[in-house]
Amino acid sequence: MFDGYVLTGGKSSRMKTDKAALRLGDATFAERAVAALQKIAAGRVSFVVGANQEDKTVKLLPLDVPRITDVFPHKAALGGIYTALTHSKSEWAVILACDYPFVTADLFLRLAEIAKSADEKVAVVVPVQPDGQVQPLCTLYRVEYCLIAAERLLKNDKIPPVRRLLENVETRRVEFRELTDLRGAKNFFTNVNTPEDYLRVLSIYQKTRSNS
Repeated sequence: MFDGYVLTGGKSSRMKTDKAALRLGDATFAERAVAALQKIAAGRVSFVVGANQEDKTVKLLPLDVPRITDVFPHKAALGGIYTALTHSKSEWAVILACDYPFVTADLFLRLAEIAKSADEKVAVVVPVQPDGQVQPLCTLYRVEYCLIAAERLLKNDKIPPVRRLLENVETRRVEFRELTDLRGAKNFFTNVNTPEDYLRVLSIYQKTRSNS
Protein backbone atom coordinates (compact mmCIF):
# COMPACT_ATOMS: atom_id res chain seq x y z
CA MET A 1 0.00 0.00 0.00
CA PHE A 2 2.97 2.36 0.64
CA ASP A 3 6.28 2.94 -1.14
CA GLY A 4 8.88 5.12 0.58
CA TYR A 5 11.11 7.72 -1.08
CA VAL A 6 13.95 9.78 0.36
CA LEU A 7 14.62 13.00 -1.54
CA THR A 8 18.36 13.63 -1.81
CA GLY A 9 18.41 15.90 -4.83
CA GLY A 10 18.94 19.32 -3.30
CA LYS A 11 21.98 21.38 -4.28
CA SER A 12 23.00 21.94 -0.62
CA SER A 13 24.23 25.37 -1.72
CA ARG A 14 23.97 26.92 1.74
CA MET A 15 25.33 23.85 3.53
CA LYS A 16 28.35 23.65 1.19
CA THR A 17 28.38 19.85 1.57
CA ASP A 18 25.96 17.06 0.75
CA LYS A 19 23.34 16.92 3.50
CA ALA A 20 22.60 13.24 2.90
CA ALA A 21 26.08 12.41 4.24
CA LEU A 22 25.87 14.50 7.42
CA ARG A 23 26.00 12.37 10.53
CA LEU A 24 23.86 12.35 13.66
CA GLY A 25 24.96 9.79 16.19
CA ASP A 26 26.04 6.61 14.42
CA ALA A 27 24.03 7.19 11.22
CA THR A 28 24.01 9.58 8.28
CA PHE A 29 20.98 11.70 7.48
CA ALA A 30 20.29 9.39 4.54
CA GLU A 31 20.38 6.31 6.76
CA ARG A 32 18.10 7.92 9.34
CA ALA A 33 15.58 8.79 6.63
CA VAL A 34 15.54 5.22 5.33
CA ALA A 35 15.00 3.92 8.86
CA ALA A 36 12.06 6.30 9.35
CA LEU A 37 10.36 4.92 6.23
CA GLN A 38 11.08 1.21 6.64
CA LYS A 39 8.11 0.33 8.87
CA ILE A 40 5.46 1.96 6.70
CA ALA A 41 7.02 0.91 3.38
CA ALA A 42 7.93 -2.64 4.46
CA GLY A 43 11.39 -2.37 2.92
CA ARG A 44 10.22 -0.68 -0.31
CA VAL A 45 12.35 2.44 0.10
CA SER A 46 14.27 4.23 -2.67
CA PHE A 47 16.41 7.33 -2.97
CA VAL A 48 15.33 10.01 -5.45
CA VAL A 49 18.59 11.53 -6.66
CA GLY A 50 18.65 14.90 -8.39
CA ALA A 51 20.09 14.82 -11.88
CA ASN A 52 22.17 17.88 -11.06
CA GLN A 53 24.28 15.96 -8.55
CA GLU A 54 23.80 12.29 -9.28
CA ASP A 55 27.46 11.28 -9.45
CA LYS A 56 28.37 13.01 -6.20
CA THR A 57 25.35 11.85 -4.23
CA VAL A 58 25.33 8.19 -5.27
CA LYS A 59 28.79 7.67 -3.78
CA LEU A 60 27.52 8.82 -0.38
CA LEU A 61 24.30 6.80 -0.15
CA PRO A 62 23.84 3.35 1.42
CA LEU A 63 24.58 0.75 -1.25
CA ASP A 64 21.64 -1.51 -0.42
CA VAL A 65 18.94 1.10 -1.20
CA PRO A 66 17.83 1.61 -4.85
CA ARG A 67 18.37 4.98 -6.55
CA ILE A 68 16.17 6.62 -9.14
CA THR A 69 17.01 9.81 -11.02
CA ASP A 70 14.73 12.81 -11.49
CA VAL A 71 12.41 12.55 -14.50
CA PHE A 72 12.27 16.34 -14.76
CA PRO A 73 15.80 17.60 -13.96
CA HIS A 74 16.26 20.84 -12.04
CA LYS A 75 12.62 21.08 -10.91
CA ALA A 76 13.40 21.21 -7.18
CA ALA A 77 11.33 19.25 -4.65
CA LEU A 78 8.24 18.85 -6.81
CA GLY A 79 10.39 17.24 -9.49
CA GLY A 80 11.59 14.71 -6.93
CA ILE A 81 8.06 14.01 -5.74
CA TYR A 82 6.90 13.52 -9.33
CA THR A 83 9.75 11.06 -9.93
CA ALA A 84 8.68 9.08 -6.87
CA LEU A 85 5.06 9.05 -8.05
CA THR A 86 6.04 7.70 -11.48
CA HIS A 87 8.11 4.97 -9.83
CA SER A 88 5.63 3.87 -7.16
CA LYS A 89 3.62 0.68 -7.61
CA SER A 90 1.54 1.30 -4.48
CA GLU A 91 -1.51 3.40 -3.73
CA TRP A 92 0.54 5.88 -1.73
CA ALA A 93 4.05 7.31 -2.11
CA VAL A 94 5.59 8.38 1.19
CA ILE A 95 8.01 11.29 0.78
CA LEU A 96 10.75 12.34 3.19
CA ALA A 97 13.50 14.87 2.46
CA CYS A 98 16.85 13.70 3.82
CA ASP A 99 17.44 16.91 5.79
CA TYR A 100 14.82 16.26 8.48
CA PRO A 101 16.95 14.09 10.80
CA PHE A 102 14.49 13.89 13.69
CA VAL A 103 11.56 12.45 11.75
CA THR A 104 10.73 8.95 13.00
CA ALA A 105 8.68 5.99 11.86
CA ASP A 106 5.99 6.98 14.37
CA LEU A 107 5.12 10.07 12.33
CA PHE A 108 4.51 8.07 9.18
CA LEU A 109 2.60 5.35 10.99
CA ARG A 110 0.27 8.05 12.35
CA LEU A 111 -0.15 9.60 8.89
CA ALA A 112 -0.86 6.14 7.48
CA GLU A 113 -3.62 5.57 10.03
CA ILE A 114 -5.22 8.83 8.97
CA ALA A 115 -4.82 7.99 5.27
CA LYS A 116 -6.52 4.63 5.68
CA SER A 117 -9.56 6.22 7.30
CA ALA A 118 -9.70 9.25 4.99
CA ASP A 119 -12.21 9.79 2.20
CA GLU A 120 -11.15 8.07 -1.02
CA LYS A 121 -10.88 11.47 -2.71
CA VAL A 122 -8.13 12.62 -0.34
CA ALA A 123 -4.90 12.82 -2.33
CA VAL A 124 -2.44 14.18 0.23
CA VAL A 125 -2.01 13.62 3.96
CA VAL A 126 0.31 16.38 5.14
CA PRO A 127 1.46 17.21 8.68
CA VAL A 128 1.35 20.77 9.98
CA GLN A 129 4.20 22.34 11.97
CA PRO A 130 3.60 24.05 15.33
CA ASP A 131 3.67 27.43 13.52
CA GLY A 132 0.80 26.37 11.25
CA GLN A 133 2.85 25.77 8.11
CA VAL A 134 2.30 22.54 6.19
CA GLN A 135 5.29 20.25 5.79
CA PRO A 136 5.02 18.67 2.31
CA LEU A 137 8.41 16.95 2.48
CA CYS A 138 7.28 14.56 5.25
CA THR A 139 4.04 13.59 3.57
CA LEU A 140 1.85 10.87 2.00
CA TYR A 141 0.78 11.33 -1.64
CA ARG A 142 -1.91 9.20 -3.29
CA VAL A 143 -0.36 8.28 -6.62
CA GLU A 144 -3.57 8.17 -8.69
CA TYR A 145 -4.41 11.83 -8.14
CA CYS A 146 -1.07 13.45 -7.43
CA LEU A 147 0.77 12.09 -10.46
CA ILE A 148 -1.60 13.84 -12.87
CA ALA A 149 -1.65 17.10 -10.91
CA ALA A 150 2.14 17.20 -10.45
CA GLU A 151 2.82 16.54 -14.14
CA ARG A 152 0.49 19.35 -15.14
CA LEU A 153 2.25 21.79 -12.80
CA LEU A 154 5.72 20.77 -13.92
CA LYS A 155 4.87 21.24 -17.58
CA ASN A 156 3.22 24.62 -17.06
CA ASP A 157 5.49 26.25 -14.45
CA LYS A 158 9.25 26.76 -14.53
CA ILE A 159 9.89 25.59 -10.95
CA PRO A 160 6.55 25.21 -9.15
CA PRO A 161 6.57 25.08 -5.34
CA VAL A 162 5.23 21.90 -3.74
CA ARG A 163 2.41 23.83 -2.06
CA ARG A 164 0.90 24.34 -5.50
CA LEU A 165 0.33 20.60 -5.70
CA LEU A 166 -1.47 20.62 -2.37
CA GLU A 167 -3.69 23.43 -3.63
CA ASN A 168 -4.69 21.41 -6.69
CA VAL A 169 -5.82 18.20 -4.98
CA GLU A 170 -7.90 17.20 -1.97
CA THR A 171 -5.58 17.57 1.02
CA ARG A 172 -5.99 16.33 4.59
CA ARG A 173 -4.04 18.59 6.95
CA VAL A 174 -2.86 16.78 10.06
CA GLU A 175 -2.67 19.48 12.69
CA PHE A 176 0.27 19.41 15.06
CA ARG A 177 -2.04 18.74 18.01
CA GLU A 178 -2.77 15.36 16.40
CA LEU A 179 0.92 14.48 16.64
CA THR A 180 2.01 15.84 20.02
CA ASP A 181 1.62 12.48 21.76
CA LEU A 182 4.36 11.00 19.58
CA ARG A 183 7.82 10.80 21.08
CA GLY A 184 10.09 13.53 19.73
CA ALA A 185 7.27 15.33 17.93
CA LYS A 186 8.54 18.80 18.83
CA ASN A 187 11.68 18.16 16.76
CA PHE A 188 10.12 16.32 13.79
CA PHE A 189 10.26 19.32 11.46
CA THR A 190 13.67 20.66 12.42
CA ASN A 191 15.25 21.23 9.02
CA VAL A 192 18.95 21.52 8.17
CA ASN A 193 19.97 24.01 5.48
CA THR A 194 23.08 25.69 6.86
CA PRO A 195 26.11 24.80 9.02
CA GLU A 196 24.43 26.72 11.85
CA ASP A 197 21.33 24.53 11.51
CA TYR A 198 23.52 21.44 11.71
CA LEU A 199 25.19 22.63 14.90
CA ARG A 200 21.76 23.28 16.40
CA VAL A 201 20.64 19.76 15.46
CA LEU A 202 23.75 18.25 17.05
CA SER A 203 23.00 20.20 20.23
CA ILE A 204 19.39 18.99 20.31
CA TYR A 205 20.54 15.43 19.73
CA GLN A 206 23.02 15.57 22.62
CA LYS A 207 20.38 17.00 24.96
CA THR A 208 17.84 14.31 24.05
CA ARG A 209 20.47 11.63 24.58
CA SER A 210 21.36 13.07 27.99
CA ASN A 211 17.71 13.15 29.06
CA SER A 212 16.82 9.63 27.88
